[in-house]
Amino acid sequence: MTEVDTEVLVVGGGPVGLSMSIMLSLLDVDHVLIEKHASTTYHPKARNLNTRTMEIVREWGIDKEMSEVALPETWSSSIAYCKDLVKPELGRMKTSGFVGLGESISPAIPHLSSQDVYEPIWRRRAESLASKSLKFGSELKSIRLLDKSVEAEIEVADQIEAISARYLVAADGANSFVRNTLEISMNGARGIANFVNVYFSADLSYLVGKRPAVLFFTSEPRGVFQPLDGQKRWLCQITHLGPGNGLEEYDIATCRDWVRKATQNNELEIEILSIGTWTMNATVADKYSERRCFLVGDSAHQLPPTGGFGANTGIQDAHNLAWKLSLVLKGSAGESLLDTYEQERKPVAEFNAKQSLANSKVVGRITALALKGESADQAISDSRKYGNFAGMELGYCYESKAVISDLSDPPLVDDYVADYVATSRPGHRLPHHWVDLKQRKSTLDLANRNLVVLVDEHESRWEIESEKRIEFIVLEKTVSKAIGMPLGGCIVLRPDGHVAWRSAGVATKDLALGKIINLILGKAVRRKRHGRNSLFRRSVSYMR
Repeated sequence: MTEVDTEVLVVGGGPVGLSMSIMLSLLDVDHVLIEKHASTTYHPKARNLNTRTMEIVREWGIDKEMSEVALPETWSSSIAYCKDLVKPELGRMKTSGFVGLGESISPAIPHLSSQDVYEPIWRRRAESLASKSLKFGSELKSIRLLDKSVEAEIEVADQIEAISARYLVAADGANSFVRNTLEISMNGARGIANFVNVYFSADLSYLVGKRPAVLFFTSEPRGVFQPLDGQKRWLCQITHLGPGNGLEEYDIATCRDWVRKATQNNELEIEILSIGTWTMNATVADKYSERRCFLVGDSAHQLPPTGGFGANTGIQDAHNLAWKLSLVLKGSAGESLLDTYEQERKPVAEFNAKQSLANSKVVGRITALALKGESADQAISDSRKYGNFAGMELGYCYESKAVISDLSDPPLVDDYVADYVATSRPGHRLPHHWVDLKQRKSTLDLANRNLVVLVDEHESRWEIESEKRIEFIVLEKTVSKAIGMPLGGCIVLRPDGHVAWRSAGVATKDLALGKIINLILGKAVRRKRHGRNSLFRRSVSYMR
């Protein structure tokens, strides 16, 4: 039996698992990723990568490659409601969530392309960073939790291989082998609805080419058409009202007839490429970890697709966990830092599940009006939240031991789902502002592998005694003002771009900031009477 030792074992090679692999590599964490399938997915699944996710993808250096396979922007700005693809539309909803919030809010724009297209790009990036770390065609067969490791057995080409890891990250989907083995329960609404997803190729330009939309909800037959490339690639999601999951009833001929009914064209040439089924749930795991095992993505939560928060929430899970694992493994943080993963990410999943379910009810109301042949204009105008999720994407605030409150109030908004107000309040994502527009360098790019201290004046009063080296960045005053940093104060920035602490003034003692940093990292505060090894590594000032 072959034996492999690694720091982190990642189970699952979908978007969330690949995200974890990329981020661990960028953090210089030794890891192994296993995926039971031999290749990335063929069937198009998740296709909406929102603004916050694309900020993360931007960190990986592949955002330009991603833009080359994105759905054209002309298809991304609205949602259409209709009886079928032939009759006049009953209403159209303009959205901002699929086209971006503008460069004053974020350096990234959302991405719309199907999972089967962008997953290979992510795999190539992961392999370019750690080619020997990815083991596709490897299935997890057992895990055993020990005091200081997780022992796993995987099957590769009919051979059993043993892997010993300090930690395990389960990104193995809704039917997670890891979660089931650990007997972690899921809470929430199950079996809300059943759907059949049909991936097909057909020329529908004569019907929708002059009125593009990111989604076409139809009531007769009931489902939704999703353009994948703005040309011939389509995914239709059929609402299945019968018993079972529907796969037995929806063969190639049935699916072809369904599409032809929606187009009122019995002669339409259609190539059915793949058929899949799924059940809508709105569930969140009872807990996100068991000793040295952590759940991310669909293993931790399953969300209704209305709003596109499933994959996005999972990728952001990985982004939150990766840097914490890195600092703990390197001895820069205490193990208690890992407890903050659940403290921070579980409330986000619970909120996203609740809102995604509410979104599905909005769609249901509009579709019901369509079935009656009534205009959906009023229902659409009353549902500005759907398709406009700036608050959900960028405005959430972490509350944990890795965030130290400054007792300030959150920004006032009319709607926490749709509205976003930038703030440097602890727990929030640092506001975006260009620190170097020519080089396309954002304040979000100031985040590093460890904590970073941002100041508007480079003064010794913020220096402290420590054997650790944390980057000390001086911002030009217009930049510091733009992100809401108090005059003469400082911001402690986490590797994930969230604010860990903000000071409204200077420290009263040299060690005050050191204590803050140790608290954030879950380390005991140590006192030193001698020596002046500065915590900070000086860097050049960033000018706008």
